[in-house]
Amino acid sequence: MIVPPKYIKEKGDQGFAEHPVGTGPYTFEQWQRDSQITLKANPDYWGGKPAVEQLAFKIMPDPSSSLAALQSGEVDIVTGLTPDAAQQLGDAPGFKVVTSPGVRTFFVSLDTEEGPLRDKRVRQALNHALDVDTLIKSVLNGAAERTPTLIPRQAFGFDPAIQPYQHDLAKAKSLLAEAGHPDGFAVKLSSSTADKDIAQAISGQLAQIGVTAEVSLLDPATFKGRLVSDNRKALGEMYFVGNSGWTMDASSNLQSFVRHDRRQSRWNNPKADELIDKEEQSVDPEERQTAFTELQRMLIEESPFLYLYQASILYAVSDEVQWKTNANGTLAMANAKLATS
Repeated sequence: MIVPPKYIKEKGDQGFAEHPVGTGPYTFEQWQRDSQITLKANPDYWGGKPAVEQLAFKIMPDPSSSLAALQSGEVDIVTGLTPDAAQQLGDAPGFKVVTSPGVRTFFVSLDTEEGPLRDKRVRQALNHALDVDTLIKSVLNGAAERTPTLIPRQAFGFDPAIQPYQHDLAKAKSLLAEAGHPDGFAVKLSSSTADKDIAQAISGQLAQIGVTAEVSLLDPATFKGRLVSDNRKALGEMYFVGNSGWTMDASSNLQSFVRHDRRQSRWNNPKADELIDKEEQSVDPEERQTAFTELQRMLIEESPFLYLYQASILYAVSDEVQWKTNANGTLAMANAKLATS
């Protein structure tokens, strides 16, 4: 990110973190750790001063509390709704629930360096075992779209010619037998408690080919801490995770998970590394698209992940607010308006 060098030199990194400055539509006003962040409209914003004078972002980890706050009028927007929570709100007056296409992709990371998952036939078998369309319908109430690999459909670099794995239990069992696991094997699947339902559903589907995926649930803070640690094995052989590409370019989605020396990569493939370098270092759209397409073909063939879906964005908004989220899910409020403004 672009930051003001003089200010950071004066205040230091910690000072900047506690009192940030920038060039956006709002300026920092106050921060209460784990509680609330307050911003005020920037009169000097290049796009014009926003219509809403003040923003307060409240941190409410408990979905019930956030929905109660919405219904009581304490807050005007609740983001990050789960499909279940969206259904609970129903058609109550005073606000509406919005489903919007999103680019956050969800997948299962596989440790390709040890155990049965070293064999790509095993990894392919696990992909064939998953009935992703049923997962989307039954667990997410349809609020997602299947993705062939890690790249969402709206991002530059996505190739519509790349087809997702077909749900084929017979093929999956055959691949396992070829790899020397005709009776399956046992593995651990780690997940945040926030994703408990989908992790357990994935485990259930893998059981159909004899793979016992024991679900290990961690509170969100612990899960994230292990995810971003230097220990790539901190979450075990398999873990369920979501990743967003806020730049709307496929490089964001692949950046941390593919090249062998990146923090969350558990796959060492020199050709994939070469393709990552090509798409990251080139400014030629055709050259970059060629690299992305080849990478997606390799991701299907080598299967270092189990590919799932890109989740829709679910949020509830008061009738008093005119605002729509964007595809990458960032809370861009410059164009928000109140019915009274």
